[in-house]
Amino acid sequence: MFLHFTNILWDKLSLYVSKRNIILGFVIIILFNLILLPGFPKIFSVPGNYPLDLKFGYSPAEAYKLLSDMGGKGRTVYLLSEIIIDWPYAVIYTFVYSVVIIAVYKNFRFSFRKYLIWAPLFLGIFDLLENSGIVLMIALFDYKITAPAYAASMFTKLKWSFAVLTFLLVLIGLILKSLSRK
Repeated sequence: MFLHFTNILWDKLSLYVSKRNIILGFVIIILFNLILLPGFPKIFSVPGNYPLDLKFGYSPAEAYKLLSDMGGKGRTVYLLSEIIIDWPYAVIYTFVYSVVIIAVYKNFRFSFRKYLIWAPLFLGIFDLLENSGIVLMIALFDYKITAPAYAASMFTKLKWSFAVLTFLLVLIGLILKSLSRK
């Protein structure tokens, strides 16, 4: 069943493998990273370096302090940036990195190559779960945020682990592809 689902995902995403789509995807990712993600809080003059998303992990006390230091306006902006920017961003980069992995590994014949698309898919899933945890912490800020903080921090660690794995898979694939041409 899992193999069947993996084959379906690989085949569906393979339809989008093209230089144009990959370049467009990376342009969108760069725009998110250079303009939207850092720019959204600046639009509303929110003080502080608060993104829990950029940490490798945090305790409930650290999360509470960061959210508390932002004040109500900062938490509102953070909540909106998670929903309006970060959720779509996770979906976009998951799609782009999945297509890149397919493009890099499609001509290799080792049997497990199709399973490699799970790295960016899990990256995106854990990012969406992390974002949901942060939204929940902000929504429940006046109450106890211990459980959502632990969960969000765990998802953050998993997200970053799969981000490194995805990067390494792309890098290794490009190296193997380069060596196979020689």
